[in-house]
Amino acid sequence: MGRYTHLTLAEREEIMLLRHEGRSYGEIALATGRDKSTISREIDRNSFKVGTGRCYRASTAQRRYEERRLACARPRRLDDGELAGLVVRL
Repeated sequence: MGRYTHLTLAEREEIMLLRHEGRSYGEIALATGRDKSTISREIDRNSFKVGTGRCYRASTAQRRYEERRLACARPRRLDDGELAGLVVRL
């Protein structure tokens, strides 16, 4: 089993273009060299409602990815202003 890497903006743009052409998850997976489940999760996770359908946009998907990455990061102890002041004072 290969090592996992996060999707890049270029890969997301390719997914968006192929999806716009009406390609299936399997066809997109073959074209990008990714697993079909990766493609389906990416589209499901980052699609948004437009009228009665769903839309996938690479720039929106990348922004959401970056927001989730920041949200899951453990905060550093000295980022708390009160605690940092106490450390400096002592």
